[in-house]
Amino acid sequence: MHAAKVGNAGDVNVTWKQKSREELVPGCEAMSLMEQGPRKKKECVGEGKTVGLEKKGRKINSIGKSGGLALLWSEDVSVDIQTFSYRHINGVCQTKSMDAKWKFIGFYGHSETTKRYEAWELLKFLARLQPLPWICIGDFNEITTMSEKWGGGGRNSSQMRNFQQTLESCELFDLGIRGPKYTWSIGQSGNTLIKERLDRGFANHDWCNLFPEAEICVEASTNSNHTLLTLCLSGQQRPR
Repeated sequence: MHAAKVGNAGDVNVTWKQKSREELVPGCEAMSLMEQGPRKKKECVGEGKTVGLEKKGRKINSIGKSGGLALLWSEDVSVDIQTFSYRHINGVCQTKSMDAKWKFIGFYGHSETTKRYEAWELLKFLARLQPLPWICIGDFNEITTMSEKWGGGGRNSSQMRNFQQTLESCELFDLGIRGPKYTWSIGQSGNTLIKERLDRGFANHDWCNLFPEAEICVEASTNSNHTLLTLCLSGQQRPR
């Protein structure tokens, strides 16, 4: 189980470009998560600029072509990284606007169907850490219903059911997204085009009560067939 492969946050070496205060998201406490695969390492800074986030962040490199995440956050949010692996980032967070602490999990589900159960066991393990209000955002590499898929063949019902049961076990609820319905695509057009909602966010009731106006925004990525997810805690959108 990948939960055994967590490490010390002090081992993470991160370099981010400094951004001026004028470039930050006005009035929005925000966090952004992106995959950090072997061909996406240069994307980390570039995507951070598009969402206007400050210098703070953590990068977990991939192992070969598997896993890897990068997390950025604005200066109005403090994040204390607790555990990490190449498939997750676990941090205890606090905003300047409130005293309450909460847990953020950045997550990457296993891309191989036969190993997807390892991802669900990891998620259930992380759910038991730090009994706090919590949110989990990432690429889960799975859908909950066929309505979240366009094109291609059908999805194995047991795969979707295992995902649903894991979310129920963790008491997590879909937060929805602002932006395109599908967050991943492959192929160009016609019969070769497949689109799915793989990237998303879930939270428990306590977290939703802390941030009733929070929104997850979807933005296109120039270097990936996955979208970029930005969590805006105040529910305010950055100017276009």
